Amino acid sequence: MYLQSNLFTSQTPFIVSIRLAPTSSKGFHPLDKGATMKFSLIDITDQSGSFISGYWLQDHVGTLASVIKAARATEATNSNKITVAVVTALSSTCAILSYWNNLTRLDIDS
Repeated sequence: MYLQSNLFTSQTPFIVSIRLAPTSSKGFHPLDKGATMKFSLIDITDQSGSFISGYWLQDHVGTLASVIKAARATEATNSNKITVAVVTALSSTCAILSYWNNLTRLDIDS
């Protein structure tokens, strides 16, 4: 499925196409297929089940498996004194200075 929009500039019109993730009655989700996505790593300060709160560390573009590997490597680099969670990418102009609440952790089974 594609979403198309006509954008007009002062000189030339052009079309932008964005491919949307397919959906089906089976509940397809990009994470199920190992899709490349943007994730964020969070330094956990509080956890309740699969929900966490904490501070942004870095973003990672890759598969869920590759970002989990990066999260464990980040913990090891910090002598395992911090716990790092994987969440969907955070959208902020200043993520590093913000405390994030009730984010869904993706790197554990609920």
